[in-house]
Amino acid sequence: MSLLKSIPKIDRFINNKEFKGFSVSLITKISKDIITRLRNDILEKKVNSINEKDLIQTVLKEYADLTSPSLQSVINATGIIVHTNLGRSLINEESFNKAMKVATSYNNLEYDLEQGKRGERYSHIVKTLQALTGCEDAIVVNNNASAPPKPQNPIEMNKLAKMTSSSNMVIINNYKV
Repeated sequence: MSLLKSIPKIDRFINNKEFKGFSVSLITKISKDIITRLRNDILEKKVNSINEKDLIQTVLKEYADLTSPSLQSVINATGIIVHTNLGRSLINEESFNKAMKVATSYNNLEYDLEQGKRGERYSHIVKTLQALTGCEDAIVVNNNASAPPKPQNPIEMNKLAKMTSSSNMVIINNYKV
């Protein structure tokens, strides 16, 4: 039981100089978890001494494990260009830098500079898509957000609708929906 009394108190332990500059709330949570495990190990007679320096190193290691970025660059050697598990399509570095410049400053996402009033966020791409596809209008969404209902059997709709290879496009009377 004297070993239990030698367990460091959380409020004193987290103020150790080794933790300076780290997130106090995360260091506190990790420390509480580690000290709880230590207490249980003492009660189960798995531990017969306490080394505070080892506890500090254990907290720092767990902190590093939790805060280290897990996303890493990899090489796609699968032969599948748009690979769901490997980040899908890559963005061109020049395009990324242009987008980053705009995204990290105030911009006219939903403001029409020519008219001087609120605009539509889709207006920035519509003309390009119209020119590329010949469509009358366009909308851009991400992550299947458009999700139009697909007819179960286009033939039953008097051949007014036909499905395209895209899961989000239905053509009705020559209008792409």
